[in-house]
Formats: sequence, structure tokens, C-alpha cells
Amino acid sequence: MMNLSEFCECFSDEIIGLDDFNDRIKNIENFLSQKSAFETEKYKYFYRGDKYCVPTQSKLFRNNQLESENKMFEEWQNHCCAKCLNICNCEDKGSLKCLAYMQHYKGNTRLLDFTRDPLVALRFACGEDGDNCRKKVTVYVAESIDLSDGKNNKGQELMKLVKSDFRLDPDTRKITEDYFIEVGEDFPRIENQKGLFMFMGNRNSVSDENLLYGEKIKHELSPTHGRGKSYKGMVGVLNISPYAVEKIRRELEMKPNYKMAFLMDNEKTLRKNIRR
Repeated sequence: MMNLSEFCECFSDEIIGLDDFNDRIKNIENFLSQKSAFETEKYKYFYRGDKYCVPTQSKLFRNNQLESENKMFEEWQNHCCAKCLNICNCEDKGSLKCLAYMQHYKGNTRLLDFTRDPLVALRFACGEDGDNCRKKVTVYVAESIDLSDGKNNKGQELMKLVKSDFRLDPDTRKITEDYFIEVGEDFPRIENQKGLFMFMGNRNSVSDENLLYGEKIKHELSPTHGRGKSYKGMVGVLNISPYAVEKIRRELEMKPNYKMAFLMDNEKTLRKNIRR
């Protein structure tokens, strides 16, 4: 049985190969399964792969576009979403599902992509050929909100934040929590990636001073702040050695379900459809 010190070593030592990564994931899950706090089925494992140097934040916050969020989503609904409905099976243009399609195919949103499959996260972390810098896979053990059946009202509450002009609606400025949300697997890319999202709140209440002086509202996740510190559950970061990245990428590309072409299925078809 793994002790706490050995568990911590899973996150302190760099990953040196695919087998090493799989062993770490297995050890993490086995260790936490022995802890009473994680016995309940409501806790699930979620993963995200990134370059080590890239902030773990959504494009909306990374590009400082919070002020124009509602206008970008409105444009997506009016000009893009209608053209992809037949492909995406999106029945409600104003839903979180449509925001998910926007995230994957067209624009910057407050959604951050995650997966239930650690190897999918590892494949995205390793990137394209020649990109062999240090990488990371973030592991979350947390609760999620299932919005796939459309019966959970939480989705409507969160979408108010996206659709409102927060300069005129002070209440929406105070939505600071982050939520893992599952919107179903209604189109190939989410299905292939075993995907879900983190809906990122505003982190701090947005003040008039922020807007007046053009202050950048930064929302970044890390093991020491954001969801990792404020919520029940666990978060840790697995660091991938730059010397292992190329070999791991090559090995995963030999597995049909982890080829980048498979994970990004339907991208060219949908992008072409949207541009018409």
C-alpha cells in the first residue's frame, strides 16, 4: 500500500515515459480510493494537458476579452451556430452546449477543456512534432455538474454570466466560482476526446475601477489557488520531462484513439461549414 510520501513523489518527479505516466495515474487513483473522503461516487478524475510554461486559463481571460464576452457569444449564435446545428445536434442556441461548440470551433470563451482520459490529456500536452519543451498534465479529483439531459437549471444560471453585460449587471460580476460541467457527447470531437469543461468564474468580483483603468482581469488555475485551494477534492500537476516528450508523442500516435487526427475529428468539415 502506497504511503503519503510515495503519493507526493508521483507529483514531484518528472515523467520519463509513457509507462511511467500510466503507473503514476494508477498509483494516484489507488491511493485516493483508500481515503474515505474520496469513496463517494460524486468525485471523478479530470485531466488537462498543457505546455509547462503556458498559464492554465481559458482564452477569454488569457486574451482579456471579458468585456466583450456577451457580444462575441451573440455573434456566434446569430452567424455561426445556426450553420453548425445539423452537425452538432444543438437544439438550444443559447445553451451551454452551444458555448461548448463555440469553444471548440470558433471563438474565445470562459470554458477550459478537460478530459476524463489521462492519455488524451497527455497527447495534447505533447503537442506537435518539434514541440519538445517541458509539459504538464493537471489532475483534478472533483465533483461535476451533468448538464447533458437539459434538466439541471445550473446551466441556465451560468449562461446568464455569459450573456449579460456585466458592466450593467453588478450581480454577474460576483460569480467567482469554477464548475466542472458535462454537456454530453453530441458531436465527434467531444466524444473522441471524452471531453468536458471547466466553466471559469470571474475569480474576483469585477469592479468599476477594473474597467475604468483597463486592468487585466486574470484568472489562472494552479494547485495552490483557484479551484485547487477553494474546493473539496484534490489537484496535482504531473510534469513531463522534455527529454520524454517526443517519444511519448510518437507512441501515442501509434494508438488509433490517441492520434491527433482522431481527437480533432470533424474540425475541417465544421470550420468549412461555418465560413460559408
